[in-house]
Amino acid sequence: YTIGFTGLTGPHPLAAPIVGIAPTPNGQGYWLVAQDGGVFTFGNAPFEGSGAGQEPAPVSALVSTADAQGYWLVDQAGSLLAFGDAPPAG
Repeated sequence: YTIGFTGLTGPHPLAAPIVGIAPTPNGQGYWLVAQDGGVFTFGNAPFEGSGAGQEPAPVSALVSTADAQGYWLVDQAGSLLAFGDAPPAG
């Protein structure tokens, strides 16, 4: 994938629009999250999993843990899906 003014491009088109971005705590990377729960990493942001197909409602945000070794996906109904060292929060 490459980043451009219109979003991600490359041999694998996006299945849903990008709806959120979260920086790593040290500012050396970031995550993008798509409405379907797909997660895209850049810089030192680790990939800990994807919520694609797991969220009943469209995803609206990604929130990183303090150590950047995990994240939560937040859907529009307020549910959280935990990845990496992010503890399940209900």
